[in-house]
Amino acid sequence: MLGGALSYTRDVGWSPSWRIIPAGVPRFNRLEAVRNQEEYDSLIELVNFTDPTRRSERGDIFSIPPEERVFGEGSSFLMYPFTLCDSVHSHTRFSDGSFGVYYCACLRETAIGETVFHKEKFLQEHSVPPTRLESSIVLADLRANLGDVELMEQPIQEKALDPDSYIFPQGLGGTLRGMGIPGIVYPSVRHHGGFCAALFKPSVLRYREILENALSYIWDGYSIQVVAD
Repeated sequence: MLGGALSYTRDVGWSPSWRIIPAGVPRFNRLEAVRNQEEYDSLIELVNFTDPTRRSERGDIFSIPPEERVFGEGSSFLMYPFTLCDSVHSHTRFSDGSFGVYYCACLRETAIGETVFHKEKFLQEHSVPPTRLESSIVLADLRANLGDVELMEQPIQEKALDPDSYIFPQGLGGTLRGMGIPGIVYPSVRHHGGFCAALFKPSVLRYREILENALSYIWDGYSIQVVAD
């Protein structure tokens, strides 16, 4: 699909990157308290043995290679997306569901624009009555050499950024991930002028903070209005 893929990469540094998640997503304090890989593996095995329900809620952290795992404060927010394999949440623009992806944006406005589109689509498809959805913002520094869609040939760019079909970009994401490239940077499809990143490894992120209940998505039955709390 993509010969000479390394020629399509560039260094990306966002301080911070912006990721919007549902409010109330639990953080696993016991996991964030560990200091190294040995402590981490021992604790995960204990939790999985004593509370298998907790494992299904958290996802399969063992699906992340040891060298790509992160530790310490906020690590549960950075790791969780990579554990969502073969679930309804894992079929996204750059993943066919066989691996998890951490999506983030370079700007707050871009992250909002992307999430508004997807939330509106879901709410419309399921005929959800008017409601209010609370969301939090995860801030993390991103430093990585990523595949850059804008450096690729025009036909690839057009297919990768197709607003309606994810078939081609899912194949592209699988190809680059298989080559060891840690992610993709691309122009936002939902917010003109913004950029997003689809990351395949949590190790390229450094947690800053979470802004709890920072945004309210007010759904009136037709569209969403976002209010900063």
